[in-house]
Amino acid sequence: MTNIDKWRLYNRDIFSPAQYVDWSWYMTVAAALERRVMLDNETNPIFPNLYVLFVAPAGVGKGMAMDRVGEFLRHWRNPRKKSAVQVTIDQIMSGHPDAVEYLFHLAPDSTTFESLIREMSSAPVPKIENLPDGRTYVHSSMTFILDEFTSIFKLHADDLITFLLTVWSGKNYSRRTKGRGHDWLQNPCLNLFSCTTPSEFAKVLRKEIIGSGILARHVIIYEQVNPRRGIKVPAPDPEQVQARDELLNYVRSLKQLCTVAKYSPEAEEYLAKWYDDPVRVRVNTSHKLDEYYVRKLTHVSKMATVLHFSEPGHEKPISAETVERAIKVLDTAERNMHIPLISGGRNELQIHARHVVAYLQQHPQGATYQDLLVQFITDVTHEELVCILTSLREQRQI
Repeated sequence: MTNIDKWRLYNRDIFSPAQYVDWSWYMTVAAALERRVMLDNETNPIFPNLYVLFVAPAGVGKGMAMDRVGEFLRHWRNPRKKSAVQVTIDQIMSGHPDAVEYLFHLAPDSTTFESLIREMSSAPVPKIENLPDGRTYVHSSMTFILDEFTSIFKLHADDLITFLLTVWSGKNYSRRTKGRGHDWLQNPCLNLFSCTTPSEFAKVLRKEIIGSGILARHVIIYEQVNPRRGIKVPAPDPEQVQARDELLNYVRSLKQLCTVAKYSPEAEEYLAKWYDDPVRVRVNTSHKLDEYYVRKLTHVSKMATVLHFSEPGHEKPISAETVERAIKVLDTAERNMHIPLISGGRNELQIHARHVVAYLQQHPQGATYQDLLVQFITDVTHEELVCILTSLREQRQI
């Protein structure tokens, strides 16, 4: 049984779409790799850190899948013993009490841009000794798990976006402040995993708080409905417990890695042929994804590296099969990636149009115009509802 199969087994009973379950495993692996793994070469490396955003209505199961990532990353404690004085100092400097406790560095669940920078810059910089060439490698790696994506953009949005753009590619980050002097992050690596609803996402888009540049660096995974419902999630059975424990040990083993991954010749050939075919590269023609597709090759490289290290046998070069799988994983996410992005356009009726479509999908027996008017009269006028229905009919959505 592969690790992804074990992950699916362990999460068999949670009420989350299959895509969300799988991506929560990919995020766990990316977070565990930190900046100790890179692709191709040390001069122009690609790091496997990911920005992943789940967008779905309330109740679809975003949080259930996300919680699994936090569960795994918070399972292992830092084995390094510190004095009580040093622990207190680290906790004060970092801003949250568990900062020095976990094997993998996590940001507080709720934070601001200022505290995020302080968390990364003030925490003790991990050191990896005994590299083959005798060097000591230092890095500032952290994972940020955010229940509500839009909450962090309420203050210092411009500075935050600049920061996120910089560290996505692993570049050093520098900022001069009025009160604290100079913020400096050497070898940063941030994994950002967040959730939001279409309505909250639309608010920040319409206010132009975030732009296409930062969103192009995200893999946005949209789901509309929950595949199933239930009144509770049962306790894991022995088979699930065994799968969980094996995965926990595997994730812990990734902490020991410090390596440069390489493509096999067959993988490079496959990737080059794929990249030369625009039809294969771009599976979604929405103009909202233009900037994302400019970076599709980088997304594939990051994803291929994560998939490669998500299973045993990663000592070998990355295979063509792994590259093909990375492309398929991204292609699946991209097919609906434009849906939350179109909610931020000038036409404010479109979000209500999507609600009308969702309502009709929930009532396959049909609904009268009077039913729709009663349902949506607080959001749209009679004339606007007629306009919405006409537009949806012309688009063949109803």
